[in-house]
Amino acid sequence: MRSLIIIFMIFSLYCVNAADEVSALDYKEYKVYIIKNKPSFDVLQKTLDKVIIECEKIDKLTNIEERAKYGSWAGNILNNLLSINNLNNEQVDYCWQRATILLNKMDLFPHEINASLLGAMVTLSDRYLSKDISESDFAELRKNNTERFCVEINRIEKEIDSTWYQGKYPTELNVSLPEGVPGIAGMSPSHIKDPIKRKEYETAIEENSRKIQIDNTQGDLRNAKKSVEVRFVFYVPIAYQRKPYNTDELKELLNKYNIDKATQEQILKKVEAAIPKDDK
Repeated sequence: MRSLIIIFMIFSLYCVNAADEVSALDYKEYKVYIIKNKPSFDVLQKTLDKVIIECEKIDKLTNIEERAKYGSWAGNILNNLLSINNLNNEQVDYCWQRATILLNKMDLFPHEINASLLGAMVTLSDRYLSKDISESDFAELRKNNTERFCVEINRIEKEIDSTWYQGKYPTELNVSLPEGVPGIAGMSPSHIKDPIKRKEYETAIEENSRKIQIDNTQGDLRNAKKSVEVRFVFYVPIAYQRKPYNTDELKELLNKYNIDKATQEQILKKVEAAIPKDDK
């Protein structure tokens, strides 16, 4: 018996130390650690709690790099938790509580992180369906989840420039030198002695960088929208095919958030086809 107690104490100490070790790592180190160590639910739980504390400090004044770092880190830990088989109800509840904290901060995280969080939300909702959840609780959960999707799609669409297309703003890998300046394209402006030519070159470099940033941003926004919409058209029809049926509520939500007509038709067609005629 004494030996068992000692073994348990050693195991508990290992879990605490392992959680502290993971929480001190940056995201890339964490990913390597996860692959090599495959920590338990307890270790991931303790680590996520520490990262959540940092996430709760995030606001609109926090720089985007910090938001991305902690949002991505927390989201990935959450998804690692959900990859563990046979989670019990208490563990599912824990994941949902932590996911809710992150989902309520979606307006502060980059869109690609929100796509991942919404994916975790879909997985968690599926786990909740296997629990003894009342119809009224499920209806509230379903509506809140659907609105989260709609709000994120709206946020992305507001930032998308509908007039943009790949190649709209020609860019250079190495910015060409001003006419008459000797040297190699892309070299440092400091090598240009003429102050007027140097300024001209610096301006050209800044403009080229601006165009590249536009291309990257608009491309990322479109990719994020696709990622969110794939989860959206998967989750919503399944959720509204379950009792209590409420296609009127679904139609109101889709119209309220101006979801495009093609997506609306795709979702409603799946829902209406699955609901028994007597319940329509």
